[in-house]
Amino acid sequence: MEERKEYFVYMMINADKSAFYVGMTSNIVNRVYEHKRTAKWKLTKWQNCDVLVYYEEVGFVEEAILRERQIKALSKAKKEALVNANNPKWLDLSAGWYS
Repeated sequence: MEERKEYFVYMMINADKSAFYVGMTSNIVNRVYEHKRTAKWKLTKWQNCDVLVYYEEVGFVEEAILRERQIKALSKAKKEALVNANNPKWLDLSAGWYS
């Protein structure tokens, strides 16, 4: 039986909210930092997503993979609704994580 571990499914947006990036990780602090650090050098729209607007914790990698796929399959309107339900001001949830 697999040991329970902390995994995160997260959603990031670009500055004008025209693109969403959905991913999963076992270390959300480091992964968000990677997005923020590299966003300025990437040319594709989805890679400029550097504002963390949504995340949820799950206990097993299989759950995280499944949830990531579910969120990725959502329409833009449904992704917006998910963010609105959990973060109605669309704040950067990683604000204050880094010095």
